[in-house]
Amino acid sequence: MKPFLQTVRDLCFPPRCVGCGDRLPPSVGMKKAPFFCPVCAPLWEQSLLSQCPDCFAAYCDCRCQPKIMERAGSLGLIKLAPYTDAGEHATVRRAVYGMKRSPRSRTFNCCAEELAPALCRTVEKQNEKTPISHTVITYLPRSRKSVRRYGFDQARELAKCLSRLTDYPCLSLLKRVKDGTEQKTLTVKERQSNLKGAFRAVNSAEGCRVILVDDLVTTGAGMAEGVRVLRKNGAAEVLSVSVAVTPKKYSRETLAKFS
Repeated sequence: MKPFLQTVRDLCFPPRCVGCGDRLPPSVGMKKAPFFCPVCAPLWEQSLLSQCPDCFAAYCDCRCQPKIMERAGSLGLIKLAPYTDAGEHATVRRAVYGMKRSPRSRTFNCCAEELAPALCRTVEKQNEKTPISHTVITYLPRSRKSVRRYGFDQARELAKCLSRLTDYPCLSLLKRVKDGTEQKTLTVKERQSNLKGAFRAVNSAEGCRVILVDDLVTTGAGMAEGVRVLRKNGAAEVLSVSVAVTPKKYSRETLAKFS
C-alpha cells in the first residue's frame, strides 16, 4: 500500500498494539504500521530471546517439544516464546489471548511473520536429510464449542497467514469430531485420554511433509493426537508449529542442579 493511502487508512482506522491494544500513531512514511507500541516492542523482543530450559537455546531457535508429541512422531516444535505469567512475557500472553478471542489480522500477521523464517529454514534443513516433494500446512481444529462462541478458528487463521508468507499450500486435513471436557483443569494423562479420537483425517496427506499449526502448546496432548492421525493417514513427516509453549515446571531439586 502506498504511504499516503496507508496514512489515510491509519487516521480513519487507527491500528492497535498487538500486545496491549492501545492505539498507535499514524505510520507516516512507513510501508506499514508497527505491530507494537514503544512499551510492548522491547518486551516482545525480550520474550523471543528467552532461553529454553532443556537445550538452553533461544525458544525461537530450539525445536524441543513435549515427550508426548515426540512419541507420536512429531519431528520437532517451532515456537516463538514461553507462555507464562511472568511480567516480561506479558506481551506474548496477551497476543495469544487475543488470537483466541478476536480474528484481528494484525495479531495473526505479526506472529506469522516471526514464525515463517524459522519454518522455512527448518523445512530446508529437513529436505537435505529427507527430500520430500510436497510440503503442506494444516492446523489443529478448534473445539466446536469455541468456534460457535467466537465465530472463528484461530489455528486456521494462523495457518493461512503462514501459507501466504511461505507459499506452502494450506489444506484442511483434520476434522474435529469430539470436543471432550475443558482441558484447563486436566493433567497430561487426562488430556491425552480426553482428546483420544477427537480428530479424524479429511483429504489425503499421503507422502507429504505436513506442517501442523496451533496457537499454543500446553501439554502437547492435542498436537500429539493430531500428529498420530496425520501419520496414520500417510503423512511422511509432521512438523509442529505454535506461537508459544507452556514451559515445563521443574522441582526445586532439579533447578538446583542447573544453578
